[in-house]
Amino acid sequence: MDNLDFAEFNMIVSKLVDLEKLAEAFSKLGAFVRSETRIVFTRDTLADFDEVAKSYRKHQGVERTTVAYNSPAWICRGAHVRKGDSRRDIYVIDMGDVRAVVQM
Repeated sequence: MDNLDFAEFNMIVSKLVDLEKLAEAFSKLGAFVRSETRIVFTRDTLADFDEVAKSYRKHQGVERTTVAYNSPAWICRGAHVRKGDSRRDIYVIDMGDVRAVVQM
């Protein structure tokens, strides 16, 4: 899968994942995923998310927890990802080889 571009990678992973169960897991974290919500899949690790959170201005902290099947999860509330963008909460669920990410 290293030769796939980002869109191809996301398309393949989304077809392999039970999106209803994933949406349910996100809802347990407080991210209520709807049909129009974009779920992105990445190979970035939770440690990578810890590092990038250091660059977010004045976020409300990073939380690590677990969801269904003891899957690790990462939440950053009030992240200011890019200058000019509004603050948002970022939710990540570690699914083993990939992580599912939602921004709300």
